[in-house]
Formats: sequence, C-alpha cells, structure tokens
Amino acid sequence: MHRLTRRKTQRRRIRLAVRYGVKGLDQRGFTIDLSRTGIAIKTNQVFPPGTEILIRVDLDDSILTARGTVRWARQVPPLLIHYTRCGMGIEFITMSRRFQEYLDTLEAGKP
Repeated sequence: MHRLTRRKTQRRRIRLAVRYGVKGLDQRGFTIDLSRTGIAIKTNQVFPPGTEILIRVDLDDSILTARGTVRWARQVPPLLIHYTRCGMGIEFITMSRRFQEYLDTLEAGKP
C-alpha cells in the first residue's frame, strides 16, 4: 500500500531559536523543522489556527524574517512540554531574501 503524504516540500529537522508574535516578537520557541513552505515551532505559547504571525530566526551571521499563517496549534501543560508534541505549524506567506537564501543552503545539504 502506498502511504499518502500531504507535504508540498520536504522538511528539514533543525533546532534554532525563534521569536514570533502577532504585532511584535514577544514570544520565544525553537524550530522543530523547516521547509520552503513552512516552519514548526516548539512552544507552549500558541496562537489559534488562521492567525497571521511574524517570525524571526537569529543566526550567527544574519537575521531571517518571515510572515505566516498558523495551520495547527497544540498547547500542553508547562510540565509536559518536554514529553509530548506541542507548538504550532506555520505556513509561510512571505519571507526575506536572506531566509530564502538560508533555505537554499539547507536544500543543498549545507547546515
């Protein structure tokens, strides 16, 4: 049997610090995975699906920014954050040129 997949692009599991929010970047979390079409963030501070948010990832040599829409969100009690899946999946609407370049390097197999 074939297993159907809904993924538009392949994900890359990577852990990076991320800041996000609706009007500002007041929430913090870590990436779970990243692709051309979206990002999964591990956090207990989630927004409801359909919410448009700003995203910022600080790398050593650059700042990556994007805007996206929350597609799924799962909040758990704070004591369970390290033991169960929680956070948000965000589909990108737009992203900075630097973010696009960073994704190019990930696809090329460079960290």
